[in-house]
Amino acid sequence: MTRVIKKHDEKHGEVPDIEEIKSIFSQVYEDRKHAVLIALAAIGIVAVLGIGITYYRSSKAEKASNLESQALTAFYGSEKNAARTADDYKKALGLFKDAAGSSETPVSLYYLGESQLKTGDKKQAMETFRRFISKFSGSTLASSVHIKMALMLAADGDSSGALKELELVKGDQIGADTALMETANIYDRMSKPDDAKKALRELVSSFPASPWLSEAKGRLGETPKAATLNIPANASATEKK
Repeated sequence: MTRVIKKHDEKHGEVPDIEEIKSIFSQVYEDRKHAVLIALAAIGIVAVLGIGITYYRSSKAEKASNLESQALTAFYGSEKNAARTADDYKKALGLFKDAAGSSETPVSLYYLGESQLKTGDKKQAMETFRRFISKFSGSTLASSVHIKMALMLAADGDSSGALKELELVKGDQIGADTALMETANIYDRMSKPDDAKKALRELVSSFPASPWLSEAKGRLGETPKAATLNIPANASATEKK
């Protein structure tokens, strides 16, 4: 066998022959090809998982939406202003629990709390409303949740806690007028007429189109108070509304 004579580089030492170089590159190619195949396989797996997760989420969201629709029908009835019974609210409660369990949304959590209130579970309703605020504080329903929490706290004698909840709504155009009216009501019950009037004046100046405008002006003595239904004096503004 003919011996291959390797050239010698005085500076770098022995120089590999052409076959050795080919072998080295061939091995590098094989190694890289193997790595590329692994990478491609990994990409494929990730893509399949991504499609699967997207489908799962979409399917879950669709299920939650269907449950919400059924629950809202049970809560409000299929006809406008339909009379509701305790059984209707119990049915709605079960459906909203299922909807929230499938995928929590502002609607499912809000009405879950409402259904709990309607069925007399105030403690659980408060927990649900607090969870709503922790997850969906930017929702358009958040103001209503704060007001409901305020009314519940006020009913339990926690006027300070109720006022804090209402304060969170005053900077929001949605429900801010109701928050101011409820603030005035609480201050009146606390025998703080000056604070009550301050809230009413803010309502009158900031919300000229508010449905509470006539009542607020009447309580301030600016105009005769509009005639109202025979509603108990301790009823909240939201209940009157």
